[in-house]
Formats: sequence, structure tokens, C-alpha cells
Amino acid sequence: MSKFRLDVYPPKGYTIWIDGLMYASQPKTPLTLKEWAAKTGADIVYPLAMYNMSHGTDRFGPIYGRTIQYVRGGGRDIGYGGTEYVLGLNPCEQMYGANSGGTHKDACSGYRTAIVSGVIVPGLDHKIKRSHNANGMMKNGDYFHLLTETDATEAECAAYMKGQGALFMLMQDGGGATGKFFDGSLVFAPEKEGPDGRPTCSVVCLRRISPPAAEKEGKKPAKKTVYLSNAGPETGVNGSGALRERKERILEAAVSELKARYDVFQSEKAMTAPEAAADSNLKHSDIHIALSVDQAEEGITPAYEVFVRSEGGAEDLAGKILAQLPLFMHAQDSGVKVDNGILELRELKAPAVFLRIIVKGGTEGESWLSENTAPIGKALARGIQDFLGDPPTAAAAAEKPKDTISVSELKKSGIKYIEL
Repeated sequence: MSKFRLDVYPPKGYTIWIDGLMYASQPKTPLTLKEWAAKTGADIVYPLAMYNMSHGTDRFGPIYGRTIQYVRGGGRDIGYGGTEYVLGLNPCEQMYGANSGGTHKDACSGYRTAIVSGVIVPGLDHKIKRSHNANGMMKNGDYFHLLTETDATEAECAAYMKGQGALFMLMQDGGGATGKFFDGSLVFAPEKEGPDGRPTCSVVCLRRISPPAAEKEGKKPAKKTVYLSNAGPETGVNGSGALRERKERILEAAVSELKARYDVFQSEKAMTAPEAAADSNLKHSDIHIALSVDQAEEGITPAYEVFVRSEGGAEDLAGKILAQLPLFMHAQDSGVKVDNGILELRELKAPAVFLRIIVKGGTEGESWLSENTAPIGKALARGIQDFLGDPPTAAAAAEKPKDTISVSELKKSGIKYIEL
């Protein structure tokens, strides 16, 4: 499982803002991520800036709980200090100059700058391993938040995000503060300090943009929505170019079988796993299927594995797909497997299945896959159809049954009949 947990949020799908405790005449009591979620009404909350944990006063008042990085939330300056580079939100913008976020309602500095204009900044620590918390913007303008397990360095974080397409990245308060509050619970806190995360004085908040009014009123769309992703388990590149092409053909075969009955979307070729998950959520998918193809020199091949996340509601869908996979492939283990570490599945709102196909290494595996793309794609489509049901196609629905048939039509049909 990867040590990195990357979340990418397109602006058209989320409202993103910053909140924090203002300087005051009394010491400020930091809030847990759960308390911040209740206070702000956010769906998702991340910790942000470092704050002073010492007691005492200065000319501004008590210093305990004071944010010691530049933070701006809701059009007000909350804290000062930190990096010269600043991240502005709504839209995301890389800015230079201490406390320079005045043109944005929400902005923040970091305790260290990691990536500027797509280039890794020299001097990042490459020895100390612990959990990290970072945020920034992708090259396409999307906001991202990166959290890590306890075994990552600053330099590794920067290298990973450069590979994911980050334009700008700031390191934020990590270690015991690292955490993520998602839809009512603390879903990640590698150095967990308390059941609701370590209290903090500033946060990044996200709320999903409401779906269309028809959906809020409970009106079901005419067709179910299926999202098929070839983004792979961790990045947009999965296997060799030949393997990726075969994978796309498998999904195209599935699309061909499904498109008459359902609204079917396929991830774009350059999408990373987090981007595909965000795109699927924006399209309000009813189900999401992620496909991975790997090569192996050892073990029985060709083979397959089917994964779901716990509490994702996809076990029945996975079972339907499992039942339809070709008999000439071997199951790595029997049954559906649960894995909450698969990046693409973690934040999908729809029931989601991760299908991994393993073929022999080299050209032999590629050749086998080339010959079997259509059977695999059709098997995947049958499993989806078994789960969603089999609505009539538009052409079939438009055709009205006839109560009677004329004699001339009966003669043309070749059916034997007796005239009375």
C-alpha cells in the first residue's frame, strides 16, 4: 500500500475555504477536526497551519493557540509568518510575498515551500521520516491535499507530487496533527492523538456542491450511470504502453455492451486515480469500476482479483462481476477481497469495485491480453448488467406490441395457420 494519500478537488465540484481562530484577548482553545466540521458545516476537514503551544503574552495578547503561519479565511487575516510563497484559493493561485493573500478571501502560507512552478525547491529534508500534511494546486488548477503515513520524508512528498502533476506545494503542520475528517468521522490519522484528531487552530474545509434540483427532489434519472476508470491503482500510468492500450480496449468493449441501456462514462487517458474518482463523484455515478492490468513472472497466469472497500456497498456488485469473469482465467483467491488502501476507491460515493488482471510478463502476456480484450470486456458488462438490472433499450421501449397481425403479414412470416 502506498504511503501517500492524495486527494484532488476540482473547483466545480467543491466549495473550498479556510477557517481559524482569530487573535483574541483570551487564550484560544484549539478545536478537533470533528469540532471544526460541526462549527463550519464542512463535509471534509484537514488541519492547516502550525500554532503556538506555549503560554504567555506579548503586545498582541496571549500567545497560546496563535497561528504562526500566514492564514487568511473568509476575508480576514488569522495568522502571520511562514513561507514567502502563498497559496490563494477560489481560484487556486501561486503567489509570492509575505502575507500576500489579500486578493483572495482564503489563502495560506506553509512552514516550508516544496514545489514552485512545477519545480522541487532545494533543501527539503530527506532523512526524517514521519507523517506529513501538505496542500497546493495541480497544473490544471485543481486544489489538492496530501497526507502520508509515518514513514515519509519531505523530499519524498515533493517527488511524489511532482510526478502527480503538482504546480505548487506547501508543507503544513504534520506529525500528530496529520489527519482527515470525512463525512462525520476521522478517516485518517497515522499518529492519532485522540479519537477526533489532534486539536488545531486553523483548517481547510470542503463542502460538495449540491447536485441538481431534480436529484435533490428524489427524481431518478432515466438511466443509471456507470463510470469505468483505467487510471490504475496509484497513478495515471499503469503498466507498459501496450498494457494500457489493452486495458482501454477492455473498457471500450464493456462500454459497447452497456451504452444502449445506461449512461456510461470512461475516464480520460491522462487522468490519475484521484482525478478519476473526483470526476466520477461529479457525474453522480451509480457504480464505479476501476481496472488495473499487471504483469507477473511467477505464479499462475492469466488471473484476476476483485477488491472493494469496507462499508462501500459494493460486495454484491463485485460478486456479480466475479461470477461472469471468463473461465479461462484463474482467481488469485476465492471471493471478493476488502482493501481500504486502494487510492481510487477510498472517497468514491458510489459502490466501487477494483478489478485487477494479471498476465504473464513480456510479449506473451500482452498477446494473450490482446486476444481476450473483448471477452473480458463483455464479461465485465454482464456483471454490471446483472447488478443494475436489464432495462430495455430506447429502441425496444419505443416499439409498441401489436394485439393483432394481418393475414398478409402472417403469410409473409412463413408461420403455418388454418383459415376458419
